[in-house]
Amino acid sequence: MIQRGQLAGEIMVMVSGASEQRLRPHEIQKAISLKYAVPLSMVKHVLNELVASEKLVFTYRDPCNYVEIPIAEASGGARPLKVVVDGRGVPWICDTDANPSGDLALQGCWNCGELKITGKE
Repeated sequence: MIQRGQLAGEIMVMVSGASEQRLRPHEIQKAISLKYAVPLSMVKHVLNELVASEKLVFTYRDPCNYVEIPIAEASGGARPLKVVVDGRGVPWICDTDANPSGDLALQGCWNCGELKITGKE
């Protein structure tokens, strides 16, 4: 007999392989129940466990309910940076609070003169 973990894996594969990574809950329940000859209630329970563990989410997109892969939250992006050109004309990438007249290397700035920015030789 198939285990709950295997059912959960099958459900995740189904949803991740679906168009826009979303399916109607009853489609999942019916397909998995028929494929593995398990009761619909068992598939529904495993589906609810996946939602409770936040691996999947229930959504409503007019006029239907769906189960889908959750959208990852944005991390907030990179910290604020600025470009500072030193006295020799070399650009440095620095944190916004870096003092342009101080030692840029000691302030943790990156010397762009030492970095290969493009793939061109």
